[in-house]
Amino acid sequence: MDQFMAQVPVFEQLIAEPSLNAMLALSWQDFQKFIEYLFACAGYRVEDVSQLHFPNGPGVDLNIKAETGKVIGRVEVRRLILTTKVDVNDVSAFWGMLDVAGGKTGYLITTSDFTAPAKAFAATATTREKLWLIEGARLLRYISYVRSSRGKNAQGFRRIPHPTSPHWLFHADTWQAARAQQTTNHATICTVSNNKGGVAKTTTALNLGVVLAEMRQRSILLIDMDGQASLTFALPPPDPAPVPNLADYFAGYRKLQELITPTEFPGIHIIRAHPDLHAMDTGGIAKPESELRFVKDVQSIPNYDWIIIDTPPARTQYTRHALAAADQVIIPVVVETLAANGVNSMLNTYESMRALVGKPPALLGAIITRWKQNALMQTEKPTLVDALRSKSVHVFATSIPHDDNVDKAIRGTSLGSKKSLFTFRKNMGAAAVGYQNFVEEILPNDLNQ
Repeated sequence: MDQFMAQVPVFEQLIAEPSLNAMLALSWQDFQKFIEYLFACAGYRVEDVSQLHFPNGPGVDLNIKAETGKVIGRVEVRRLILTTKVDVNDVSAFWGMLDVAGGKTGYLITTSDFTAPAKAFAATATTREKLWLIEGARLLRYISYVRSSRGKNAQGFRRIPHPTSPHWLFHADTWQAARAQQTTNHATICTVSNNKGGVAKTTTALNLGVVLAEMRQRSILLIDMDGQASLTFALPPPDPAPVPNLADYFAGYRKLQELITPTEFPGIHIIRAHPDLHAMDTGGIAKPESELRFVKDVQSIPNYDWIIIDTPPARTQYTRHALAAADQVIIPVVVETLAANGVNSMLNTYESMRALVGKPPALLGAIITRWKQNALMQTEKPTLVDALRSKSVHVFATSIPHDDNVDKAIRGTSLGSKKSLFTFRKNMGAAAVGYQNFVEEILPNDLNQ
């Protein structure tokens, strides 16, 4: 990589704001170097072999290697204007080269696209799982996924610590296409997320579920993905016997559907968290196989109208998994200094997971929680709203007022009370009214209305 370290700022700008036009503005040599840099960021050791030629085919541009130095794939890049497509002759020639080179996995990457015969050739039983055609749109997705899925190594280089292939994008697309063909109603999967703590994520997830169950007769599954397990403690099981939890799933001991347990509230079930999740967390580093497995497992859960996922207040693997699986995302925020920072961090992860799954979740917007009608909040609210809107985040008209009844209701349910925030007193408090109004705002997005 030493040969192009001087170009790192240019390449990092391309990764931060990927654009096909910006790549076309590079020389073909620099475009090849950019792809080399991208694969290095994706965890590979990369070797420029563009001057080498094989007996029965064109030369490849790059060898990509595991940390052991073993070649595990070969890459050819084509910088083409968007109206020119790579044809089947070029694809078959690359495949022939791969065959001569020992059957390694091959990635043919272009800024443009491939002709229909070229795609058909790559989809045959012989070439499938060995030959991957990365057109411009998938290249942009791969860049976005890599960008927010890496961390600094001992040398200060930002990379994914293990090789992460673009072929996961194809697996995601195959699953999403299969799901779209299903005739059964899908649950609306809603992830409640913000990388900042103390913004009422758990309270919002819980009361969104309760309103939908109690007042809209929806069947609800809550998933607690936070190792603090606040949502889990708020809804203890009717049976005091030990119950399975999400740590069992991530450890590989249980299937996700086996973790579903009832609560004291009709129409509401839960998948429980456990503090062991903290010890198992790998942070914000890419784990595409695990992320896509969770997507499939959540989206395959039957018999619910809504699946609501509560997430940790940090950049964790569980936040990544929850955002990957979501159809919709809600961001609770509190009006305070630097409130937008947690949102910005979460949005980076959101963009990464959107790139992986291909089918982007709807970013429904931000809901202001713990609102107080005081001078400080009135002064800071416009700044927060402007910051959110600058990131294309809608801000709901409803705000959830600060209300001591929230803590009282949760404390009651955690001790076995069967009364929610909406039923534990004769007259609903301000927060209960706020959550009812909030549901009225989002209900048009209820896929099962």
